[in-house]
Amino acid sequence: MKRKYNKGVTLVEVLIALAVFLILMIPLVSSLITSVKTTDSGKELQTRNDFAEVLMENVKNAPIDDLRDSTKVSRFFPGSENVTLTPSAANSTDFTIEGATYLGTTKKKYSYKIEATLDKKTDAHGIMDDLDPYKSAFIPVTFSNYDDVASEALVTQRLQNGTDPTIFLDKDKVKSLRTIHATRGVKVSMSGSKATGFTVECELSYMEAGRYIIYKPYKQTFENTVPNIYIMYNSGVYNNLSTVDTIEFDLSGITSYDGFGKKERINAFIIRTSDDYTNIIDDFQNSDGTFDDSRFSELTDVLSEKLKNDITDNKNNGSGSTKLYKESSSGGRNNNVTVRGASAVSEKRFKVYHNLFYTDASGTNQSLVTIGNNMTNNIESIDNAQEETWNIYNVKVWIQQGDSVTDSAEMITLQGTRGGGEIE
Repeated sequence: MKRKYNKGVTLVEVLIALAVFLILMIPLVSSLITSVKTTDSGKELQTRNDFAEVLMENVKNAPIDDLRDSTKVSRFFPGSENVTLTPSAANSTDFTIEGATYLGTTKKKYSYKIEATLDKKTDAHGIMDDLDPYKSAFIPVTFSNYDDVASEALVTQRLQNGTDPTIFLDKDKVKSLRTIHATRGVKVSMSGSKATGFTVECELSYMEAGRYIIYKPYKQTFENTVPNIYIMYNSGVYNNLSTVDTIEFDLSGITSYDGFGKKERINAFIIRTSDDYTNIIDDFQNSDGTFDDSRFSELTDVLSEKLKNDITDNKNNGSGSTKLYKESSSGGRNNNVTVRGASAVSEKRFKVYHNLFYTDASGTNQSLVTIGNNMTNNIESIDNAQEETWNIYNVKVWIQQGDSVTDSAEMITLQGTRGGGEIE
């Protein structure tokens, strides 16, 4: 029997096979390495772009005055280091914010630069919105429809509390009560914050000789919005005499002004019209003269639509027949109105616009508004609100790895705009 011997593979054969294997594997390994590098680069790019979006949102949502304040700006860029503002003056218009952060799993250092340049955008309707009663505090009363009711109530109080038992029998004594003046106060309060929602309330009070009566014609809460406040105003009449009127705004219940967004302030409008809104309100009363609360929403829709049309007509046809107020050269229902604030507020946070004017004998417009406490720089004509020019900032963001940024146009990471929060 003949034996067969397996002599195995020679070294030369092994080397040749290994060389062939390596030649075949080089493209695969190279492709794998490239894929890994591309994936890492893509993740790094996505992380950088995501952070650029965060920076842009921070700039859009932060109060513009705080972004231009070197003592406050860093609070809006948590996790960043070496945050600087140029220029540092709070009243400057254009500004630049620079800083650095660490991104990705390897925490590579990235530097960023945010440049905000002031531009301007004119809106024909100004800051007056579309009068949606679910987005704006549209107080649906011309306060004069409470005047007669309050007059009767207070006179009744006086009669009931009188010490003269013959007062009910003496027509002259009763008639003399009809010559008494009264004070009428309108107080509008706003409380809450952007995060929790804002509640707007209105309190209407009448007072004479220590006696008073209070009505609360309006209360509504607005979520995720800073509502405009609209007051439909008529001069007060009590016992056929003009009342001493005061309109007061109380913003002390607002817990935070952060996150106000584009407008970044509260706007109130005191609007007197030439049309009789009281007749509209009468249509929503019960047969006994009380207000039908179940139809409140319907009433606000009707009134807001009418007011919207009046404002638009007044704006587009200022010289036409429709006007937003009655003109008079003397007294009567054109008595002055004192507008005051219950607490001091910055003029950049709160502004009251009104159309309470009359034309004097020389043809000059005279304001019927008397400025009360805390309102020195907060009151303007409603014309300014209809023709406002909003400040708009063009915002550019650069983010680059390393300790510095090349801010050339082709290297911009993200661009956008934000409202300036101020009106000229």
